[in-house]
Amino acid sequence: MSDTCEHKENEDCMICHECHKCSESLDEDDICSECLAKDDMSGKGKPKSKLPTLTDEQRAEYIKQGGVKCPFCNDCSLESAPVQIDGGVAWQETSCGACGEEWQDIYKLDRIELKGD
Repeated sequence: MSDTCEHKENEDCMICHECHKCSESLDEDDICSECLAKDDMSGKGKPKSKLPTLTDEQRAEYIKQGGVKCPFCNDCSLESAPVQIDGGVAWQETSCGACGEEWQDIYKLDRIELKGD
């Protein structure tokens, strides 16, 4: 949210995070027209103006494979940040070196094992 604005975060663009409440309306994906017009080439030549989407099948296949291949392009060039933990949930920022897409892997507490087991 911009430092000079008092609007809520849900009025911010999902890409540039600037408030556009007073100056323009956002599209259905909460992206401002300035970001929609840009061709951000950080994704190896792929325009990143819209947020990526995955089908339920793509999500299920990514989880089934253990998160070792990109759910967008199926490449193995993944980079992951350190795992962050809060309560019984953990998450990890992950990106693909091939297509440039970014996402979060979400983990939950599955079991407990005693030392020496």
